[in-house]
Amino acid sequence: MKKIIRYVAIILACLVLLVLSGAYFYLKNLNPGYGQNSENQSSSLDTPKPAKHEPVNILILGIDGINKTDKGRSDTLMLLTYNPDLKKATLISIPRDTRIKLDRYGYQKINAAYTYENEQGSMKAVSDLLDIPIHYYVKIDYQGFIKLVDDIGGVKVNVPLQMDYDDDAGNLHIHLKMGEQVLNGEQALGLVRWRKGYVDQDLGRIKTQQLFVKAFIDKLTSPAAVLNAQKILKTINEYVETNMTPSEALSYVDDALKVGKNIKMYTLPGEPKYIDGISYYVMDEEQAKELLQEVNVENNDKNSDLQNGALDAIKKYGLDPSGIKIEVLNGGAPPNSATEVGNMLKDYGFDVKRISNISGTEYSSTQIINRTDNTDIGKMLSEVIGDSVIINDPDPSLGVDVTVIVGKNYKQ
Repeated sequence: MKKIIRYVAIILACLVLLVLSGAYFYLKNLNPGYGQNSENQSSSLDTPKPAKHEPVNILILGIDGINKTDKGRSDTLMLLTYNPDLKKATLISIPRDTRIKLDRYGYQKINAAYTYENEQGSMKAVSDLLDIPIHYYVKIDYQGFIKLVDDIGGVKVNVPLQMDYDDDAGNLHIHLKMGEQVLNGEQALGLVRWRKGYVDQDLGRIKTQQLFVKAFIDKLTSPAAVLNAQKILKTINEYVETNMTPSEALSYVDDALKVGKNIKMYTLPGEPKYIDGISYYVMDEEQAKELLQEVNVENNDKNSDLQNGALDAIKKYGLDPSGIKIEVLNGGAPPNSATEVGNMLKDYGFDVKRISNISGTEYSSTQIINRTDNTDIGKMLSEVIGDSVIINDPDPSLGVDVTVIVGKNYKQ
């Protein structure tokens, strides 16, 4: 049964953002006052917290303990990264045999970090291995998966083939008929664990897991699931452990629901090797660096530079952002671009009065239209937003100081 956690963790890791935000959502529905004082809560581990617009890195730990008194091992390690600016989430699986060097224990397999120093040891090991900050951890076990499926009333999926397997010693029994059906927790566990009979072998199994993930998320976010809020909350509290506070989880709620079905999955590049008679998985450092760049894990410095540049511009012109009224319009940029720019300006303290679209006209470049006689306002906003054209066209009748038209060049 220990290997079950590998497959369960893949599914649950894809749902971490949903589960974390869901915990707050269900708590909020059960107790309207929940979270109001959560700023006073602190994480259980002393870890760095991401700044606004900075990617957040969450380490997923799948523990193979058979009960609550069994500490178990980190049989599965995965890095979930969410980029709030790009609205992207990616998942990198880290093989448990990955070779690392621990400060006090020498060369070890990465799953030993949890054995020696619990969650904090695993977070440090992954941070040192990939040279990135790990902001949060989430620890799960396969029993939580079974419970969640049962709590939401099962999940309807199309089982791709007949599945029959019995292992009395391991107390594992899988009996599923081919075709569409509603699976309970134990049956769903069998589905995602099944490996035999696929024409394309592991690729077939992965496709089945992804099919289940989509069906699970659809059911978890359905109105019917809210009716089981108390059960779901109890399961989350009992089986999901994290150092993320409720208020921190709340900050990712809206985006979690949007990206939950579109998480890209990768495996840490490397190859198996025997070193001193021990089988390891040795990371390919160059390929790993390229992968991290691809999934935007390493753009923390870039985001920090952008944020610092905006703050420097506001400071340079000596203007109070709260006194500058702005309207943001989408003039041909990708959908939701005006909302992103508007939210960014709100974060910097500007008074964003409205966000809307322009119909029938597309602008190749973002425009900052200054409606006042103070030309510094246009200059400052151009530096805050970047790559834009300044137009001075005073018009106090519009009720705003600046019109920002987000053009097609946004984020290009």
